[in-house]
Amino acid sequence: MKRNVIRQLLNDGQPTIGTHLQNMWPGYVEVIGHSGMFDYIEFFATDGVYNLFTLDDIGRSLSLFDHMSGMIKLPQDLRTYLVERSIGAGFHSILFADIRTAEDAKEAVAAARPEIPNGIGIHGWADRRNVNFGVNVDPDKMVQTVNDTVVILIIEKKRGVENLDQILEVPGIDMICFGPADYSVTVGLTGQSKHPAVKEAEMHTYESAIKKGILCRPDVVSVENAKPYMEMGIKDFCIGSDLRGFYDFCLKQGEAISRALGK
Repeated sequence: MKRNVIRQLLNDGQPTIGTHLQNMWPGYVEVIGHSGMFDYIEFFATDGVYNLFTLDDIGRSLSLFDHMSGMIKLPQDLRTYLVERSIGAGFHSILFADIRTAEDAKEAVAAARPEIPNGIGIHGWADRRNVNFGVNVDPDKMVQTVNDTVVILIIEKKRGVENLDQILEVPGIDMICFGPADYSVTVGLTGQSKHPAVKEAEMHTYESAIKKGILCRPDVVSVENAKPYMEMGIKDFCIGSDLRGFYDFCLKQGEAISRALGK
């Protein structure tokens, strides 16, 4: 079974750095892996197009790199089913979107934890990639593999911020994110992710999590954007995305060659 890089780094108190992937082609995973720059790839399943074969293919590509694990961002609908399929495909971390209440948080954590005596999970046995499809697998290792899944909740709705104290009390949460774009919609400030009211909610979310001893993981587009969070003591980040990077390349290089040709 592949080493859970994210869990190991968190257990060791080390920083973690990831990047977003929306393209379903596993070749992107390999290119990112060959860069050697990231501890994990976050597959953006809330926005991207994929099927169950995609999850296994990405899991296989991740297995080529001992230094890198996989995270997947999942929507609210079909959550438990997709959690089980994602862990089974080889993803080591689940990012749960649309967390509004403590009950949402409990359901999310339970989906990513094994159903064992005195446990909090509902995840059962399945012959999937993460356990060699049930061939020559140690049952105890299977349970530990699921139990080591890193659980991240994204607070991105007005109700999520309002219920933040109760959400943060739910056991089993490893990290918290904040989604300014979604939050701006729910408070009537659509598209104004940098509005003072949105930034206030974001800082409240991270400061509350830090007080509870829960790690925070902002999404940033550059190192400069990360610095204010670093000053808060945050050291876990996901930076950039395949689509944004491709757009920036097209814009910058396309304009440059157009100017050179006088177009």
